[in-house]
Amino acid sequence: MMPGYLCILFLFIFCILWATGWKPTFAPNMRTGWALSITGLILFTLMFPIWITPIDRFPGFHIHAAVCLLLVSSVIVVLLSARQGQALFLVLCAVMLAVVWGSTRSLYAHESFLHWLSPTLDAPLLAGLLCGVFTTDSNHQLAITAWGAAIGECMAALLQEGGAFQVQIGSWAWWDGFAIAICATFALGAAGRALRGMISKLGAVWLQQRGGRSS
Repeated sequence: MMPGYLCILFLFIFCILWATGWKPTFAPNMRTGWALSITGLILFTLMFPIWITPIDRFPGFHIHAAVCLLLVSSVIVVLLSARQGQALFLVLCAVMLAVVWGSTRSLYAHESFLHWLSPTLDAPLLAGLLCGVFTTDSNHQLAITAWGAAIGECMAALLQEGGAFQVQIGSWAWWDGFAIAICATFALGAAGRALRGMISKLGAVWLQQRGGRSS
C-alpha cells in the first residue's frame, strides 16, 4: 500500500462525518474553529519538505515541521483544558503509549510473523485503543496520541538500530500510523459513549416500569 493512503482516506472520512453532524459522537470536546485551523496549517506545511534536525549529535533524527506544529498545538490545548494535576497524568499516558508503540514496532522488526493484523498496523492500533482507555476527552486523546507516536517512533529506532539512529517523524508512513491510532481512539470513545447512553436509557425504562408496577 502506498504510504499516506490511509492517512488521506481517514482524513476524508473524518471530514465527511464532521460536516454531516457526527462531531458530538467521536470528538465532543474539540472546537471546530481550532480543529480546522490546525488541520489547515498542518496540511499546508506538509506541501513543503521542511525537515528539522533538532539534535546535532543525531544527524539521522529528522522531524517534519508539520509534526512540530501538531505537538506544540496539542501541548497548548492540554495546558488550557487540563485540570489541576491532570497534565502530569497525561504526560505519563503519553510515555506509556510510546513504550507500547516502540516496543511493538521493535518486536515486529525482529519477529514479524507474530503480528496480529499487520506488522505496520498493530503498534498504532494498540496505542490508539490504549489511549481510549486512558481518557475520554478528545483533545487529550489527540495530544496523547501525537506525543506517543512521536516518542514511540524514536524508541523503536533506538531499539532496532542502536547507535545508528535513523528516524523520520513526519513521513507519510508515520502519518498513516498516527491516523490509525487516532481513529482507533475516537472509535473506542464513541463506542463507550454509545454504550453508556444505551445503559442509561435501559435503566430509565426499567425504573419507569418498576414504578408503574409499584403503583
